Amino acid sequence: QIAADISKAYSKILRDPKVVVRIIDRSNRAVARLDGAVRTPTRFKLQREVRLRELLVLAGGLTDDTSGEISIFRPRNLNCTVSPQDNGSQMIAIKINDLLIGKPEANIQILSGDIIDVVRATPVYVIGAVNSPRPVFSTGEITLSRAVASAGGLAKDADGGKVTIFRRVGAESKVEETDLTKIKRGELVDVVLKPFDIIDVA
Repeated sequence: QIAADISKAYSKILRDPKVVVRIIDRSNRAVARLDGAVRTPTRFKLQREVRLRELLVLAGGLTDDTSGEISIFRPRNLNCTVSPQDNGSQMIAIKINDLLIGKPEANIQILSGDIIDVVRATPVYVIGAVNSPRPVFSTGEITLSRAVASAGGLAKDADGGKVTIFRRVGAESKVEETDLTKIKRGELVDVVLKPFDIIDVA
């Protein structure tokens, strides 16, 4: 019946379409989904006990834009550890550092239906006369000098004395001028950047 319905729909744009439908799984088991700052966002159909670290490896590992946190949404289902009287779902927060240093409580068992989000960091954008203009991600506070260094440093034709920071505050845009050469000499305080700041080096 599904094949016939699909054929009927495609017959409007194709001549005599042939559609074959096969049932590839009858287990009705929900998949676990891994998304966010990983190299290959993937769905996993779990057939055995699997822990978080293994799924991260199978997804190709983390990307540079991770914020350092993993959020796991666990819907209420028959397999999960939610108590019978609990009618809600769970949100589980895990720090990637805890996972990397081997804390057992960070490498939790993943259950069917879990939605795992490796949270992306918010970037600052470095443009203009730098060697590698690009978004720069940081898991904590990032300063102007560090952001410029992360973008490959100043280009040969750069004027480090003219650096402009564009910042969105609510509905307004603010513009701040600073001097990177004076910051490097210790004459000015290094500017702490905010998410989505745009740094333009003249």
